[in-house]
Amino acid sequence: MNPLLTRQQLGTMIHVDIAHTFIARAYPDVRVEFSISSTGDEADYGEKGSARLDLFELSPNQTVCVYDYKTGSAGLSSKRALFLARYAKKFWPQSNGIIIIQVRPIK
Repeated sequence: MNPLLTRQQLGTMIHVDIAHTFIARAYPDVRVEFSISSTGDEADYGEKGSARLDLFELSPNQTVCVYDYKTGSAGLSSKRALFLARYAKKFWPQSNGIIIIQVRPIK
């Protein structure tokens, strides 16, 4: 649809579109583009040392599902997945578990 976009611009557009879709539906216990500081507090977008979760859901059984969208060729490394899980657990210490899910479009 937008052949002149760079990969970075396309990735940003996809993240924004997904965020708007979920915000418009107002799903309970779902947050998008959510930043967490290293202490487990909510952080400002892009704050140094924070982790940004593309989308998370706190399920009824208190499991936190973190969805990480990938639009380029790079995948979710185990180091990054562990980083996201640690930050999520700091923010939701009452959780029964953390599931990290890489989301990638099918070619």
